[in-house]
Amino acid sequence: MATQTERKADTDETCGRCHWRKSVCLCHEAPELTPRLHLLLLTHEREFTKLSNTGRLLEASLPHCQIETWQRKTSGPALIEAAKAKGQQPVLLFPLDDLAGDTLETLETLDQEDLLSSPRGLEHYLFILLDGTWQQARKMVRSSSELQSLPRLGLSSDSPSCYDLRKNQQPGNLSTVETGITLLQSLGFDSSALALDEYFQRFLQHYEAQRSNHSCIS
Repeated sequence: MATQTERKADTDETCGRCHWRKSVCLCHEAPELTPRLHLLLLTHEREFTKLSNTGRLLEASLPHCQIETWQRKTSGPALIEAAKAKGQQPVLLFPLDDLAGDTLETLETLDQEDLLSSPRGLEHYLFILLDGTWQQARKMVRSSSELQSLPRLGLSSDSPSCYDLRKNQQPGNLSTVETGITLLQSLGFDSSALALDEYFQRFLQHYEAQRSNHSCIS
């Protein structure tokens, strides 16, 4: 029979990927999505230790999603060079209305039709998603001339954000995973978007169990 200490150790054991207790970890439940979207999560260093981070849901579900740590001086040039080496066009997923008017006039913007009609296909694009708070994401863009110069795809969602795990969230802003869901929907991958959204809803349920140190009721 396990001792009280052993039972406590089992309970306190955490997943090395999401840092949640293994009893509520959802990594093994990630849907195996099929869209061949190349997605790069440029993640703020403070995000990696946050249990409320949703970028991991995208990385776990999309086969061509990768995570890189944001570095102010080197991330912009490095990702552009890496994309060029692979023959890809980087596209920044960021709101168009988060720019001054004069900047918007000179910015190359894309819409869903541009992407879907590309003769080289969606695999030609590297979608860059800033993974952090909105305050951090804005600073990341403003401190990088390379990010500012990238073609930009502005996404809009008809549904309000379900993400309420952090304070000071601004109305209309989407979490990282919700942005990924909206991207999938906009490109016609409705079944994948639905599966990812269901996974996100499970995440919200399990997060409460993780936060309160309770077992999650499936």
